[in-house]
Amino acid sequence: MGDLRDFLLARLDEDAAEIAKQPDQTGEPGGIGIWSSGDAISNTEYLIISKTRALAEVEAKRQIVEEHRAEGGSCRACTTDGELEVSWDGEQEETRWVRNPVVAPCLTVRALASIYIETSSDRGN
Repeated sequence: MGDLRDFLLARLDEDAAEIAKQPDQTGEPGGIGIWSSGDAISNTEYLIISKTRALAEVEAKRQIVEEHRAEGGSCRACTTDGELEVSWDGEQEETRWVRNPVVAPCLTVRALASIYIETSSDRGN
């Protein structure tokens, strides 16, 4: 999951830097502003949101990425302790908890990353 985690954290750093550069159209700290996409193909207005909220959203996504980090190839947040397993080797009963691992990157991290996937329409094709 390290590669996807690193990718997501880099995109979030870019988002935060871009948000910080945008002027507040209302002239009030954290006020509502209209930002342009900065896209060479269409420089249209696409977002009306407070800078404070936008930066808070970036921070919330960072926290989600951190909570869902990989440990031993499994998602730390999604893997559960599972269930009790009882076995008998003919002489002794053994009881243990069996984990139900969720392979990293989990669906939560994949969903966060999906907004950064470039589609053919994004490339002008």
